[in-house]
Amino acid sequence: MNKTNDWSKLDELLLATPPVLFLGAGFSRGAINKANSEDGHGLKKIILDDFFRDDPDYEELEKMNLRDLCEEAYIAGKKSELIELLTESFNNTTVRDKNDYHLKLVEYPWAVIYSVNIDDLVEYIYRFEKRKLVVWHGNGKQPQNNGVTELIKLHGCVNYPEEGYIFSRSDYTDLTSSKLDAKLNEFTSDLLSKNVIFVGASLDEPDIEYYLSVYEKAGYTRTNQIFFIDPKPSRSLRSRVKRLDATLIEASAEEFINHVSSLKFNPNELEKARIKLEYYGVHRLSDVEKIFESPYDSKIYEGSYCKWQDVSEGWLYDDENYQNAKEELEKLLSDKTNNNHCYSVYGRVFSGKSCLIKKLAYDLSKKGFEILEYRGKRFNYYSVVNYIKLSSSKNLALLIDNASYYYEQIERLLHEQLPGKQLLILTASREYYHKRKRYYLEGNSFIDCRQMDKFSRSDACNIRDTLDKKVRLSYMTTMDKSQQVAEICRLGSVSNLIVGLTYGGVIKGAKIKYVKTFENLNTYEKKLLIELAILDEMEFEYYPMELFVERYGSIIDFYNNCRLTRLVDFIRFDEFGLSLNNTIIGKEILDKAKNKEQIILELLKTIANRVYEEDRSIWYILFQCLLKVEILEKRLRIRKDSIKNMFLELKSEYGKISYFWLQFGLFEQSQGAYVTALGYLEKSASIRPKAFKIQHALARNYMCYANSLGNFEKADVLFKTGESKMKALIESTNSIERKARPYSISSYVSEKVKFIDKFKQYQAPSGNDLKYMGRILEYVEPDDYTKSAFHKFYRLLTILGKTNVVRMTPQSPYFKFIGEKVDDTIEEDEIDVFD
Repeated sequence: MNKTNDWSKLDELLLATPPVLFLGAGFSRGAINKANSEDGHGLKKIILDDFFRDDPDYEELEKMNLRDLCEEAYIAGKKSELIELLTESFNNTTVRDKNDYHLKLVEYPWAVIYSVNIDDLVEYIYRFEKRKLVVWHGNGKQPQNNGVTELIKLHGCVNYPEEGYIFSRSDYTDLTSSKLDAKLNEFTSDLLSKNVIFVGASLDEPDIEYYLSVYEKAGYTRTNQIFFIDPKPSRSLRSRVKRLDATLIEASAEEFINHVSSLKFNPNELEKARIKLEYYGVHRLSDVEKIFESPYDSKIYEGSYCKWQDVSEGWLYDDENYQNAKEELEKLLSDKTNNNHCYSVYGRVFSGKSCLIKKLAYDLSKKGFEILEYRGKRFNYYSVVNYIKLSSSKNLALLIDNASYYYEQIERLLHEQLPGKQLLILTASREYYHKRKRYYLEGNSFIDCRQMDKFSRSDACNIRDTLDKKVRLSYMTTMDKSQQVAEICRLGSVSNLIVGLTYGGVIKGAKIKYVKTFENLNTYEKKLLIELAILDEMEFEYYPMELFVERYGSIIDFYNNCRLTRLVDFIRFDEFGLSLNNTIIGKEILDKAKNKEQIILELLKTIANRVYEEDRSIWYILFQCLLKVEILEKRLRIRKDSIKNMFLELKSEYGKISYFWLQFGLFEQSQGAYVTALGYLEKSASIRPKAFKIQHALARNYMCYANSLGNFEKADVLFKTGESKMKALIESTNSIERKARPYSISSYVSEKVKFIDKFKQYQAPSGNDLKYMGRILEYVEPDDYTKSAFHKFYRLLTILGKTNVVRMTPQSPYFKFIGEKVDDTIEEDEIDVFD
């Protein structure tokens, strides 16, 4: 424990990047309101006199703490009266006079303030001093923040009494054990990743005890600091501070506020923008360089995450991917008709995508570009735009890894007006989601390239030279230079190279005998490895540290040196999260894993209290990945009945989330249960009625159902309904719907061709139908997911003898089909690929 009245350690932190401020009841002491109760004891007296004055058990009630007394009021049926009393007692809280110390709160640029006080003292202070404040008080998602101080009220707010307060014992229990609101989850996340100062907070508050237990469970994975400001710390607090390796300063809230005010920390607008940028997880390379290690020993060839220092100190080799990317990037930036550009690298895991965009960015930094990197839990659009506009740099590059989930926001950035600025967005993504979401980026100043993960001979020579220079040749050290190059060529890929360097050349062909050492791991460690392998297979980059702390915490030790096999030998981790350190081990783990569906179900239930409709957080993204039916079936080979049971078990947790019902509907549809699927899709649409994906799925449901029937009259009615809905999407002028139009066109043409072929004996296709399909396909660029529609349409035209409907030139997508033998039947369409 750092028990001190020396403020220097705290001052160093306060004068760098503002920490998170947590206010307890002690902060409101001395403020003016109707109750003027000063503390919980005074409030308890008011409740006793109002509700229990004539109660025969008055003396027993008098001995209760405030939580239990409020619980008794609830039991007595006086909850609404208690809420009214609390509202009257704490509403319109003010300060004693204009010299009151509370008013100095605004003299420091706090980014975020959490409070367990229901009074409106902080709101009054900011209003009195004419400072802007965003207040998050409700149970829903976080309000939009345009760069001002944010107040997050964890126990309710007197200005919104209808939302309830946290006062009784049952209130506290619900807060920490159920999906009550997102604010608690936000603070838990901040407590594990940001520096936090507790002022006037008592360990008597059960949820504060909960927060600190979460922090304690994080153990050695913590990289932040926490401080407690308390004038008369209890024995319990002193003990807790020692266990947490926190810092305790024996001072009152007044002394703390006065001291912070005396620092005169008054950053300009640019510095405020930087502070907000960093709070939301966007870091400047120039700041990262200031904390480079010296001396530095890289772990990148052991499978660790790529760091900026790896790039700076030449740990990365040059390969053909890098050379090609440099040429393409130069061409992209030479386009002077656009100021905002996006260069996207996609490919398999461990193909070097993240390293490549860092190398490209580092090159640009040498040419005067200011480099920003996003590594947050929720992308805050405003903070990025505000900083770019205020920055003195004319050229900026923003790096986003695992970026496909943010393509919609990236498109907004590409359209943002940034006078006098050139913005380059460098992204890296897994192939599966990149191809399904890149329609957001198409049509802009945008280039994407696939990261090839097969070494050429010239690559192998460069790799060999880099490994030799950095003394990382491992088992190849005894070989001569030509043998080393040949061995690297044999390994062939980044993933195999890492396994070879780490495990002495034992790679996939040898069935990874090293995996046998898993038997030396305990049950929890094995389960964590399975979870990491599942997330890797489901295209999610890392296992969030908060999730690890909640599920395992201190029961897992990465560095267990008491045995030969250690968990750290299989994983890589930093302050953000964990992942496997190579893909081959992941596949071996999944091949041997049992009850994968049960583990996925557990994960989904664990994160349920962090997932909210239309939230752009990392938790919503993880939820989407874990519930992706196509990957559950095809990659993880989970049985259909198990997938259905998963959906049924999750209805209570995710019943208010549109994506849950969308995926459930698509799953039922894939099983031929079209009516059931329609019900789930309609439920999804009731939550997000204007969502394009949902409207697309509804339209396709009608058409697919029609094509499953044998009765033409019934099928015709259903198909026309779906056709009308799909045409409305295809012909929409909405910008997002126009972006995704190729997928709707592809689905429409595929289903229309199938319908015509199936019911040709009842109704011949009209010339207008054929011309319409030909016309809309002109809007589509054939790719892996849309070329099937061209093929099906051309085959139909050939069968009907109507190929003159489309233009046939060497550039035509139909040209390669000329002369192809055509069957009289149209093949079954693949599952809808639109995501």
